[in-house]
Amino acid sequence: MLGDVIVRADDQAYLNVLRNFRFKRVTEADISTLSSRSIKLVSPEERVGFLDAAVIFPTNEECDSYARRKIRKLQVPVLRLAPVNAASTVNDLLVYEGAKVQIITNISVRAGLTNECLARIIRSVFFKQKTYPDFIILQVEGWTGPTIFGGLPVKVQYIYQNHQKQFPIKQAIGQTLHKNQGKTLNKLIFNFTAIERFPNYSYTGLSRVRNLQDLLIGNNFLPLTRFRGCQDFQRGFDIQIQELRRLGFNIDPNTSTLTDDDTSN
Repeated sequence: MLGDVIVRADDQAYLNVLRNFRFKRVTEADISTLSSRSIKLVSPEERVGFLDAAVIFPTNEECDSYARRKIRKLQVPVLRLAPVNAASTVNDLLVYEGAKVQIITNISVRAGLTNECLARIIRSVFFKQKTYPDFIILQVEGWTGPTIFGGLPVKVQYIYQNHQKQFPIKQAIGQTLHKNQGKTLNKLIFNFTAIERFPNYSYTGLSRVRNLQDLLIGNNFLPLTRFRGCQDFQRGFDIQIQELRRLGFNIDPNTSTLTDDDTSN
């Protein structure tokens, strides 16, 4: 997992934190800055501004676990759709008004309704079936075309993915970093891992937002030793340096100075 080659931030103090993560020179001051954005420390009024923020976890299992905990706390009617003869509940689809979901198949490439599109559930529509809705009406991000019942109808049918029957949409209350790589987010709730499980996971995640005030940390336990001397953290840094050099840059790891390798002009 490789982060952006060039750090972009509007907040100079946050930019310095990102640079230190990028070049593996994280300090106690960086950890203190990030810890101040713990979701447990900010005011309830500020947390309201993050109700629609992307919540990033390192694995799909953690995303699903987080989503189920959040849904259990909702006091709204929830329709559970389970694939027939499923061995477990891992692929169950929990349907309720306003649910944040992700399309996991290419419904219409020409219309832009492709894998990884985000949407919200408006309602379920029953025509013939009694147990399952025939369609789920979605409000798809960025969609400006025609709508039916206030949104886009998606047929409730099985698709095969990883040799399993699944529905064409899945919950997106929690998301992996892979789904957000390359994006700039307005708001982000970021969850660190106990160890750097993926190369540059921390830097890539933190750099999804440009200002510290647009970030909340889901886990406030951030000791400096989590990053200093960690082989996985070093490995992510080394991959970053190799990619920069492949792109034609000379880099001094001690000063983080980048220069164009082409001096012929």
